[in-house]
Amino acid sequence: MSNTDLAQWQNAFIATVFAHNAPASQDGMSIYRNNLVLTHQASLMSVFPHTTELLADGFKAAAYRYLNEYGKVHFDWAEIGANFADFLTQQPELQRYPYISDLAQYEWLFHQANRAPRKVLQQRSIELLQQQDWQTLYLDLAPGFGLCSSDFDVVAMTDTHSYEAHFTPLPDPLMWVCWRPALAPRSERIAAQWHLLYQSAASASLAQLAEIGRINQLDWLVWLEHLMRQQQLFGVFQHQSITQQES
Repeated sequence: MSNTDLAQWQNAFIATVFAHNAPASQDGMSIYRNNLVLTHQASLMSVFPHTTELLADGFKAAAYRYLNEYGKVHFDWAEIGANFADFLTQQPELQRYPYISDLAQYEWLFHQANRAPRKVLQQRSIELLQQQDWQTLYLDLAPGFGLCSSDFDVVAMTDTHSYEAHFTPLPDPLMWVCWRPALAPRSERIAAQWHLLYQSAASASLAQLAEIGRINQLDWLVWLEHLMRQQQLFGVFQHQSITQQES
């Protein structure tokens, strides 16, 4: 059974467990339902410890509703929080507290960086810059490289546990990058002038990044040097589909 088939089977079983017309006399089903709910809650708490703390007494109800609406869409318990931040955004009772879903978004990003497969730094790949057309070259970014933004300093919330001190929206949104240079994930606030380049880093070719820098009067080579210094960049690679089309 493939991972996809397993996830689909688990979802079908969960739907049966939570069916409103399930026979009440099935004690085994009731026990499984309780174990499922508790395991689901524990998994969310491990991924979203700060969000859980902010939700306080409302966490269990939110987790139960999330399980009912999304099911267990992945065979791996550590992946069940993929839609949790979006789910929190959609809850009417949390509209007054947008920092909660933003915090969940950041915690999920950090969690994903922590679980990302290991990469080896490809120093010699830099030679491609002298050998290949930059239209075909792309950045090989660090494991778990991902971005999030918020009108609240959600990173300060996690670092200091001083949640209330950061409940006031900031004049300008902040953006962070998460990545894992070695064994432990890291995050860094991105300077405003680099937002466009970071947002394009995972999808744009080197030629496109250089053009973004030119149009916006940014020294994109300084940005590239920063990526290398912070080990956010593990090398460059040539896009295979482009080279095949050219050949």
